[in-house]
Amino acid sequence: MKSDPHPTSGYTNDPDHSPRPSFALSSIRGFYTGGDRIDVVGQPILSTIPQDMGVPHQIDPNGEHQAKQTYACLYRLSAPQWRWPILFCHGGGLTGALWEGRPDGGEGWLSHFLRRGFDGCITDRLGLGRSSFLHQAAQGADPVLRSKREMWEHFRIGPRGSYEGPEPRAHAETAFPIAAFDQFAKAVVPRWDDDMDSLQRASQDLIENIGPCIVFAHSSASGPIFRTAAKRPDLIKGVVAIEPSSLPGPAILEDAVPRSCPILLVTGDYLGQDKFWSIYQARLGQEFEALLKTGVDADWLDLPKLGIVGNSHCPMSDGNSDEVASYIYQWLTKQMAKLGGAYD
Repeated sequence: MKSDPHPTSGYTNDPDHSPRPSFALSSIRGFYTGGDRIDVVGQPILSTIPQDMGVPHQIDPNGEHQAKQTYACLYRLSAPQWRWPILFCHGGGLTGALWEGRPDGGEGWLSHFLRRGFDGCITDRLGLGRSSFLHQAAQGADPVLRSKREMWEHFRIGPRGSYEGPEPRAHAETAFPIAAFDQFAKAVVPRWDDDMDSLQRASQDLIENIGPCIVFAHSSASGPIFRTAAKRPDLIKGVVAIEPSSLPGPAILEDAVPRSCPILLVTGDYLGQDKFWSIYQARLGQEFEALLKTGVDADWLDLPKLGIVGNSHCPMSDGNSDEVASYIYQWLTKQMAKLGGAYD
């Protein structure tokens, strides 16, 4: 059991700044997993005249539909170095685009880890992006909307109240590219919040299709992923939990989150400067200590303790995202050595 809940030893203070290696893909495959048939009834028939046709057309939404499916896109390298792909899972109100590129045009973590020999898979969570939200909409559920003010303040780009006024005020040392904030805001989508059982089932369906993998779970993606790890310990080889909504609690641990599944917790800056995030930080510390006591192989990458300052709730979108990813890569290579994850 590790005695330091915020270990900093074993990480270099000068992460890899060598020229970016090139990579070649053997395939890119988009696909859907899971899903149920639902019947829509009692909806009005719509009459419309498409502008480009000028011909009246009736649309009847009633009948049989496919719903609750999850979209993913798998990127296979021509010569991967590691046996298991990374599955990138985003948090609430976002989509898989979070991992594809930074809002300022910088390289996203998908490309970063493809360059380092990992196959990658991007997914849109159930109810978001290209994954189905029909089952919620058909039931009359209202979507949850996230304003630019909430993004700015809740994601810790600036303190509470800092979005008001003629110009939003960022944290003094923020790593977020504030000139690209409007571009970041374009990535936010309305969301329908599903129950945990549905989200877990969708995650398991996807991972069973991909096969054994490492999972990067951001924010609210963590809950379904940890529950899937308990049900399919043979398929999840490690979890990088980036500011997760929660870590596995006692009920999940009793369902045997595998002791062989290493977990890396990653947290950014300014957690102690906000009531919500202060409570979150304290609870996360308690959950992390509980993990260690069960014998789970867990580490905490506390970025400010490593001298990496200014990170928001979305470090993959921050201007120093390459530096953060390099530390994660160091942890991954150590775990792959333990688990035999490298190709000979």
